[in-house]
This record gives sequence, structure tokens and C-alpha cells, in this order.
Amino acid sequence: MKLESDRKLAETKRKMEQAKRSMQADQQRITDKALKNIAAARDNTKSGSSSAPKFDPIGAPPPDEVFLAFVSAAKNAGSMEQLLPYLPQREQESLKAQQSRFDPKQAARNRDSLHKQNPKLTPENLAHLSESPYASALKWHKGMANSIIKIMEVKVDGERATIQVSTNKGATINGDYYGYGMADVKMVGEGRTWKLDKFDSSILVYKEAP
Repeated sequence: MKLESDRKLAETKRKMEQAKRSMQADQQRITDKALKNIAAARDNTKSGSSSAPKFDPIGAPPPDEVFLAFVSAAKNAGSMEQLLPYLPQREQESLKAQQSRFDPKQAARNRDSLHKQNPKLTPENLAHLSESPYASALKWHKGMANSIIKIMEVKVDGERATIQVSTNKGATINGDYYGYGMADVKMVGEGRTWKLDKFDSSILVYKEAP
């Protein structure tokens, strides 16, 4: 009886680990695609002119106040259009251009092609890999906002600010799961506010929230 019980327990544990790895892989695919779109948005605007207004540090609220407003908005956002005002002007313009070029019919063909290449991909996997730039960016920003636990430190240097936060994004190392991490949120000043520029996760992970 004990051997059978141990076998069932081991099988249950194996299935749980497999499900966890599958969810982590799905989330990584979402993140990779969104980051690719965001990087493309920045690359496409490096040589172009920006309509961003000059930063007014006196009239701008504290960067952490703006970031917390973004976190609240992102958690409840139903579309990427609702979050565009929190992004730098150049990134907004480029993301809009990418979205305008998105062809749902071509995306459907890409989905079919991906499925033929890898029949093991689930419908959810295929949807993530062929969704629109707006949908991909929205998922990434919502995921980032939902990972924030608290603000640890705020540093301001002219029109740049860095907000250090603790997150619930972790990793499995040598079979042990570390459920927490840290990240630097980079903000850039435009007009009378701060915009979300970059989100850099630390490679360090923790078993207890920092």
C-alpha cells in the first residue's frame, strides 16, 4: 500500500511540475513576443524626429506616483489604447504604425503554418505567437503590472528616473522554486509627466519577497 501511495504522490508531483513548466513556457513566449515588438518600436524611431514635448520637472508629479497610476491602469486595461499615454511619444507612434500594418488574415495563415510545423503547439500557444502588436503589448504590460509587489527605491537624475521594485516573478533553480525577484523601472520625462521607458528584471531571485 505504501509503495502504491508513494507512486501516486510522485506521479501527482510530476504532473504539477510539468504543468508549472508549461505555464512558464507560455508566459515566456508572451514576454518574448511583446519585447520583440517593443524593441522594434524603439529601433524604428531612433532615426526619426519625435513630437515629444520638452520635460517640465517643476510641473511633473513624482515618477513613482505616475508609475503607480500606470500599474493601476494596466491591471484594469481592456485595450492597449488605454495604456499608450503612459509610453514615450516615439514608442506610441511606432506601436501605432505596427498595429496599422497588422493583417488578421495573414496572422491566420501564419497560425496555420506554425501548426503544421509544430502540431504540438496548443491553440493558446498559436494565438500568442500570431496576435497583433497591440494585443501582445497589452499582455506584456498587464503581466508586468501584476508582478509588482512594492516600490523599494526611487532615484531621479534630470529627465531620467529609476524605480526599484520587488516582483512576484521568480525561477526554478536546481529543482527549487524561488518565487520573487527585483526589477528596475526606467522612466523618462516628457512634458509635465513621466513615461514608462524600460523594465529591467534582475537575475537575482528570492524565496521570500524582498
